[in-house]
Amino acid sequence: MAEAAINIFETNGYKRSNSIAVNSYGMFNQTGHRLISLVVPAVRGLFQAVRAHETPEKMIKALLRLVTLWFRFGETESVLVEVEQQLTETPISRWLMAIPQLIARLGTRHKALQGELIQLLRNISSHYPHAVIWPLLTASQTRKVEHDQAARVIMDFICSMPDGTRLVNQAELVGRELIRTSISWMEK
Repeated sequence: MAEAAINIFETNGYKRSNSIAVNSYGMFNQTGHRLISLVVPAVRGLFQAVRAHETPEKMIKALLRLVTLWFRFGETESVLVEVEQQLTETPISRWLMAIPQLIARLGTRHKALQGELIQLLRNISSHYPHAVIWPLLTASQTRKVEHDQAARVIMDFICSMPDGTRLVNQAELVGRELIRTSISWMEK
């Protein structure tokens, strides 16, 4: 059944692959069973839906469903391998709309899953550092140690880029000043 789904994904466009991915996604949510044999084709179909040149609304729906499946079943080796392969084929710009959702999952305890997420965020940072700096600053100020450490890894990567240290320092300065000026005299 999984191979039939793969063939459908490879031979048809967005609408067919998206509908199968959505149906598979709906089945996971309704039954709650870990049907790993269907997760990989669903992930593949959602990646294809993300890569399709559709409306932003359809793309963000596919991205959010993909992120949900990725982190719900990403501890499974077959799902993680599929995600790794599909990430190499998906343009970085497609992920810009999902940066907050990705950064919110930085604190995952599964190291392979977290490593793949950090690598994706590093790739995004290398092309669009301005798009990730504010969410990363917020994530680096959390009390959750795993979340803070992962955010710092990406910020250190940004610092290694030309003008990256200046970008991070200026963003941290602006963040501190915004907090300082937002505190009223009564709160001090």
